[in-house]
Amino acid sequence: MRTAALLASLLTVALPACGDDDPDLGDTSSTGGGDPSAYAPALDHVIATIDAVHHHTLDGRSPALEAAVAAARDAIGDVDSDAEFELLVGRILVALADGHSTVGLQASAPVASIDLPMLWLEDGLVVAKATDVLVPGDAIVSIGGRSPDTILADLAAHVSRDHDGALRHAGPRRMPRQDWLEPMDMIEGGLDGATLSFDLPLEDGLVVDPAPERPVVGWTIEPEHDLGVFHLDACIYDANYQDALDAFMAEVRAQGVGKIAIDLRYNAGGDVTVAYALLAWLAPEVASFSVSARKSDALLEQAPIYSDPSFLGLLEAFGVDLDGSTFEVPGAALSTGLGALVPAVAPEDRFTGDIYVLVSPTTYSSAQLFVGEIVDNGLGLTVGDQTGANRNTTGDMLSFAVPDTDVEFTLAASWMTRPAPEDGQGPTLADIPIALTRADVAAGRDPVLDAVRAR
Repeated sequence: MRTAALLASLLTVALPACGDDDPDLGDTSSTGGGDPSAYAPALDHVIATIDAVHHHTLDGRSPALEAAVAAARDAIGDVDSDAEFELLVGRILVALADGHSTVGLQASAPVASIDLPMLWLEDGLVVAKATDVLVPGDAIVSIGGRSPDTILADLAAHVSRDHDGALRHAGPRRMPRQDWLEPMDMIEGGLDGATLSFDLPLEDGLVVDPAPERPVVGWTIEPEHDLGVFHLDACIYDANYQDALDAFMAEVRAQGVGKIAIDLRYNAGGDVTVAYALLAWLAPEVASFSVSARKSDALLEQAPIYSDPSFLGLLEAFGVDLDGSTFEVPGAALSTGLGALVPAVAPEDRFTGDIYVLVSPTTYSSAQLFVGEIVDNGLGLTVGDQTGANRNTTGDMLSFAVPDTDVEFTLAASWMTRPAPEDGQGPTLADIPIALTRADVAAGRDPVLDAVRAR
């Protein structure tokens, strides 16, 4: 591991020597430049959608949201690019305190990024993967003249989240992008005090992700540790997932494996059906989270389950009044409905050994619900870091395009309540806390999985 700290400069030309003239940075025009007159109606559209759709505005705006809206209206005249408008909307969404409410450029408008894969650890911001000039474990002490502490404060002002710990997930994915770097004035960085410094040019269409490069779902058996490891990096319920799960559990049973680890550390969510498919292998029935979904045209259009006659009939069978302003889905109804979508498991085939769930600040949305089902039903222990979502959290993430721009945003239409709400709010804290360190990254160690191996 290099002991020298890394200064990541975002200059697109060679670093200037002491006394040199300032370099020519070339074209540094803002991403998606637009007409300032277009952004006032665009802001009106965003605010009206928040008022009509988000679960937290069902009874009106909070004081924090009122203040954020007023500040955005005061600042809109200074916005002259999509990237600047994106940051402005982000400051409004922060007032919702909800990680499902996001803003970004549409996929049809690919964004250039610098090749800087990062992890935000307790001991600082470090390089996560090798690049042409960087090695895992390099410490990042400055980007564009900003220290990690300053960048974290910038992120907190512009990125909505369930809790501040989630910024450790969101930051490394947002910070390398041109639509963050340019409006934050980070393209030209300070070079003072650098032990090492590098040119990191923007690369068109580059997507920077610190997660390991591996299939979305997979598994291994480690006989020497009496351990089966099942990883899931996105909650996608399909035949590939079900086949992998069934094959894993069959091999665990065949080899008499005594403990399994469910690795959700790189899983930011998706379809929670994946949880019920796995839970079928662990218990005959489980207590489920409940859902309160705000009714809107957007919800019915983007989440058609809420207009499905069979689903509505199920709710009525559980005594739900369908005439209110929300769909109130009790946990028992959800467990019944989703449980019917996954294959049944014979009692004699269920796993009865020890269960560990590996978690991190990236564990979010449906992955957090997955964790909650295991924890609140007393089925296993969590290992690693705190999750990125709170245990009671938002859901039903709806997407919206902003007219006459390349900007899109998402809002949460529902509120999910954990099976055991009396056990408290906040993120899931690991039962066995293990902090990944810079030295671990440099050495390629996995101390979280090692802790399970040792048990």
